Amino acid sequence: MSSKPRLTKLTEIERKFSVASPTAQPSFAGLAGIARVDCDEPVTLEATYFDTPDRDLLQHRITLRRRVGGADEAWHLKLPQSAGARSEVHAPLSDDLPAQLRSVIAAVVRDRPLEPLATLRTTRTVTHIVSEDGAVVAEFADDEAVGVDLWTAPDAEISWHEWEIELVGTTDRDLLDRLCRRLLDAGAKPSTYPAKLVHVVGSPPKRSTYADPTVAALVRLTADLVERDRWVREDRPDGVHQMRVTTRRLRSLLRSHPTLLALPGGQQVESELGELAATLGVARDAEVLATRYAQALDALPDQVVRGRAHERLVTSSRAAYTRGLRRAVLALDSERYFRLLDGLDELASAAADGDFSAAASVTHARQKLRKAAKKARREPCDEHFHAVRKKAKQVRYVAEAAGKRKLAKRAKAIQTLLGDHQDSVVSRAHLLRVADQAAAAGEDTFTYGLLWQQDRQEAEALEQQLPRLLRRVAR
Repeated sequence: MSSKPRLTKLTEIERKFSVASPTAQPSFAGLAGIARVDCDEPVTLEATYFDTPDRDLLQHRITLRRRVGGADEAWHLKLPQSAGARSEVHAPLSDDLPAQLRSVIAAVVRDRPLEPLATLRTTRTVTHIVSEDGAVVAEFADDEAVGVDLWTAPDAEISWHEWEIELVGTTDRDLLDRLCRRLLDAGAKPSTYPAKLVHVVGSPPKRSTYADPTVAALVRLTADLVERDRWVREDRPDGVHQMRVTTRRLRSLLRSHPTLLALPGGQQVESELGELAATLGVARDAEVLATRYAQALDALPDQVVRGRAHERLVTSSRAAYTRGLRRAVLALDSERYFRLLDGLDELASAAADGDFSAAASVTHARQKLRKAAKKARREPCDEHFHAVRKKAKQVRYVAEAAGKRKLAKRAKAIQTLLGDHQDSVVSRAHLLRVADQAAAAGEDTFTYGLLWQQDRQEAEALEQQLPRLLRRVAR
C-alpha cells in the first residue's frame, strides 16, 4: 500500500521589486547583525501554473504551480495570509496534482477542472544572507523571468527582471525593511505585481460590490465559509467552531429574509446549510466537552478524581472529536457540498438587483426574541432558555448584517450567557450517561457526581442573571 505524499507547510514573508536589466547588484555589506553573504550558481526554474476556466484561484489570490528545477522542485500552493505574508504548501513532484493538495483548495475549485494557465521560465541567482551566529536569515533572488499566457497569447513571451528578498527562519520585519532599503538604493522599485503570475496573465476583474447590505452580507459570509473550510481541513484551533458559526450566520440571514429565501434555490440552500451545521456540530460538541472536562478535572484535587474519569470524559471526547472531524472533511469533499457553494454563489447573483429590507428583518427577529423571552419568563425551564438563546443568536446575526452594532452587542450578551447555560445542560446529560456506563462496569462514579453538581451550580448562577437580561429583551 502506497503512503500519501507528505505536504510541507511554511510561511513566506517576502517583497518583490522591479529592476532594469542589466543593473548593478545591491550590497548588503555593513548591515548590523549580518556577517556575510553566500552566492549560489544560477539555476533555471520551469513552472506551469494552473487554474479553473473561470480563474477561481486567481480571484481568491491563490496560485498553484508545478515547478521543475532548483532545490524546491515540487507542486507549490500559495495562499493569502496576512499583509506581506503568504502560506505556502508543497507536495512532492508528480505528473498529476496530488489529491491532498487539491483538497486544500476544494472549496474554491470544487469539481471544476484545473487547466494550465501560464508557463514561467526563471533564471535565478540566490544570495544567502548570513547572520553573525551563522544562520541564514534571508535570501535575495535575482530573477530573469520569461512568461507565457497560455490562454490569451500562447505564442507571445513576456520578459522582465525582478528582485525578491525573503526572510528565512525569522519574522524580523525590521531586518526585512533594512534589506529592502539596500535594494532601493541600488535602483530597484517596489513591484506593482503581487505575483509573477499576475505579471503574465494580468489581475482578475474586481469582484462586484453590492449596495444592499443583505446581499453584501451574503457574499461576505460565503467568502468566509470558503476560508473557514480550509481551517477545518487543516484542523486549526477553533476551525470547526468558526465554520459552524459562519454556516449558521448564513442560514439566519436567509431565514430572516423571506424574499431572499424565495429566490430560486433559496430553500434548498437553507436546508443544506442546516445539514452542514449539523455535521460540523458532531465534532464541535465533542471538542467543547473535551475542553470542559479537561479544565474541570485539572481543577480538582487528585484524590477526588476517581476511576477512569479522565479516560471516559476527556480521552473519549477527544476521540469523538477526531471521528467527527474526519466525517466533516469527508462531507467537505462531497459533490453535495460543492453544489451548496454553487447555490450560494447563484443566490447572490440572483439577488444582486434586489432590494431587501434589513430593517424589517431585524424587527421581525426582535419580535420573535421577545416572544421567546416572554415564554421563558412565564415558564422558566432549560428548553425555553435554549429557545431564547437561538432567537438571540438570530437577532445578533441579522443586526450585524444590517450594521446595527449596538443591538448585535446586546443580543450577543444574551446568547453568550445562555450558551454557557446550554453547555451545562448538555454536560450534565452526558455525565449521567457516562456515570451509568461506569457503574455498569463496576467503577467508582464519585467524580461524575461531583462534576454534575458543579455544572448544576453554574447553571443556577447563570439563571439568576436571566431576569435582568430578559427584561432588557422586552425593552
